[in-house]
Amino acid sequence: LLSLLVESKAYKIKTIRASADYLKLAKARRRVQVQPWLFAKALNNPTELRVGWTLPRGVGNAVVRNRIKRWIREYLAKNGESLKLLKLDVNLV
Repeated sequence: LLSLLVESKAYKIKTIRASADYLKLAKARRRVQVQPWLFAKALNNPTELRVGWTLPRGVGNAVVRNRIKRWIREYLAKNGESLKLLKLDVNLV
């Protein structure tokens, strides 16, 4: 039973925290538009997928923006195992 709990553990996604990393993504100019999102991506030196998000006030108030961030984290926790092979930095705008 304990081994089943360990195996079903959600994938912990790495997040982009430093503003220098966000600036590197902006300079890379590799963007993909999928309505309503804009994905900015760049290869990173670490060997893992890192995700960041930029949600402006136009999206909604702080409660709505935080809810969207939680939804993104939950999706990545459920599907992160298949995505972790990507060695990218991704910013969701």
